[in-house]
Amino acid sequence: MKRELLHRACMAGAMAIFARSSLASTTVYLQTDTAGPTEGNRFVAMVDGELHRPPVATLALGAGSAGNHFTTLEVNTGESFDFYAIFGRTSDGGVYVSFSDPSVAQGYSFESVFPGFNETELANQLLNNGPLVDSFASQLSSMSAVTKSIGQSASAMRFSDGAPFGTVLASFSPIPEPGSAMVAGIIASAALMRRSRRSP
Repeated sequence: MKRELLHRACMAGAMAIFARSSLASTTVYLQTDTAGPTEGNRFVAMVDGELHRPPVATLALGAGSAGNHFTTLEVNTGESFDFYAIFGRTSDGGVYVSFSDPSVAQGYSFESVFPGFNETELANQLLNNGPLVDSFASQLSSMSAVTKSIGQSASAMRFSDGAPFGTVLASFSPIPEPGSAMVAGIIASAALMRRSRRSP
């Protein structure tokens, strides 16, 4: 009897270790270029929205400043994902959302694009991770006009005025920053100049 109990305990421990180890960490490189500061930002990792599956993971990003920024994320999940969306709170207390097809949102109110959700309530709950945040993330995963393939840029829309708010890009490969591209160009130009001077 003791041997059987010990065997069960060992099996349970092994299964728990396997469950923890199966949560693979996926590196995602994120570029955001927004028209204003943001807070309570969320990155939603998901499978193709047409499958209507819930998000694989929702990751809190914290606050962000206006302009072009680069971030590296570690997304812990038990399965792969190939689509993404980003949403958060704008400085005026509204909500912005990334879209693969921004035409469905431009000039429209938040409530008309996302029936059943209130913009002010979601904006407030983004600050304290309220239950509405996960519900909204699940809603996004079922909307093909929102979900965007990893590696492709999406357009962000600000619903306080129904206007474009910038762009976001999530990729499994490092995203070159403008400065690094400029340095590479300078090095290449210098190399070409050296070759031309050596030519007879």
